[in-house]
Amino acid sequence: MTKIVQSDPVPEDDPLVVAIQEAVDASKRQDTITMLRAFTTALALDPTRANLWQDLASTYARLEMWSECVSSLEIARTLEPDRVGLLYVMALAMYYLGNPKQAVVLIDDACQRSATGIFWAMRAYIHGHTNRDPVHTLQVHRDWGRRFADPLTRKAKPLLVADRNPRKRLKVGYVTADFRIHSVAFFMRPVLCHHNPDAVEVHVYSSGIRDAFTETIQQAVPHWHDVMALSDEELYERIRADGIDVLVELSGHTSGQRLLTFARRAAPVQVTWIGYALPLGMKAMDYRLTDWSVVPSGHEKYYSETIF
Repeated sequence: MTKIVQSDPVPEDDPLVVAIQEAVDASKRQDTITMLRAFTTALALDPTRANLWQDLASTYARLEMWSECVSSLEIARTLEPDRVGLLYVMALAMYYLGNPKQAVVLIDDACQRSATGIFWAMRAYIHGHTNRDPVHTLQVHRDWGRRFADPLTRKAKPLLVADRNPRKRLKVGYVTADFRIHSVAFFMRPVLCHHNPDAVEVHVYSSGIRDAFTETIQQAVPHWHDVMALSDEELYERIRADGIDVLVELSGHTSGQRLLTFARRAAPVQVTWIGYALPLGMKAMDYRLTDWSVVPSGHEKYYSETIF
């Protein structure tokens, strides 16, 4: 997100400052319509800022308005040709506009120039959904994992499990940004509704925006935590404090994911399920819950998780 950079103090009521702050505040709420209006207002006041054009392009990307996204990126590139972030957003746009080969070239270029985590995660996503070689798919996901997830795992604090009784009531946590009008939420609602409360204490850690379906699904969850405002490390500390036994990840390398919380070893057993069909590429994810229609017999070697 853009920042005001000025050599001289700028009054807080300056219209440009007000517009950018409105966009920043809206981004925290994931209010894309307000973001769009605010960035448009800011650019009307100062159309020479490449960073604002990039932020506008990213907002169009959130709305899946890809042609408008590309137009904004082209203006930004004219103003600041060497801006690396433009490559990342353009790669995303090219992928969804049906030009995956160009998307691969762009995201590879971005990653060669920058050690930014979201760039490398997007590289794994684009390569994995473009190249059908499972060996290559595993490799590009591990490229991300080795750089960003595994170092956190090596530095993780020891995890002490107070109660190892195999007959105890398990605390199961689900981490997702998609408990809203989304396929993951539709799939998970009956699961949440049919947990045996005598055997399982269910927690949900929701990192996404709320809508009408969120209210419906929350009714089935005894312990619901809205954690969008928490950092990955703060979420890890919260989950450890809650004493979760089995932590289930439902997003993979998609928007709103919290994989770096899992990388810190938030729970004794960590599982990925349904949100992402490709390997995650990180050592701290223990299991992948799946079936043979997704992972055929013999394909276990192409995953970084143990198939269950």
